[in-house]
Amino acid sequence: MLFRELKKYQQLWFDISFLIILAGIVYLLIHVYANLIVPFKPVSSISLSPVSLAAYSLYSLIRMLAAYLLSLGFALGYGYCAARTRFGEVLLVPLLDILQSIPGVTFDQVWANRVESFVDETTPAHFISRDDLIANKLAVGRGQDLVDVEKMREAASARQSKI
Repeated sequence: MLFRELKKYQQLWFDISFLIILAGIVYLLIHVYANLIVPFKPVSSISLSPVSLAAYSLYSLIRMLAAYLLSLGFALGYGYCAARTRFGEVLLVPLLDILQSIPGVTFDQVWANRVESFVDETTPAHFISRDDLIANKLAVGRGQDLVDVEKMREAASARQSKI
């Protein structure tokens, strides 16, 4: 009997809790907004002394290390979940494959038809060929991609007519 009585008031307690949380969020937003409308006064200045520059370099190194560790943790976690869980097998592996592919062409096809250029005398850079890029843009089929295809074809025919 007591359980039924408490059950009647359960929804009421949920509603009251929700209203309290909502009021807290509104108060927080108002408090933050009130502090945002004050004039900005920078409180720090950049020192060019050698000690300060060394400290700034150390801070940058710490931020880079933190970013590296976060990305390493994400990669290891992603790989572990993809290899060891059903969720990873069903969702994460196909998602990773989607992110590594482009529609309309295969990697082997693009690699075989690649265009090589050089950044400097010794550093090669590989680019997708015009024909493979056109095939990709046609497969995607967005409006801008179709416009790009027409412009690439016009540029290629204008180049051929000059030769």
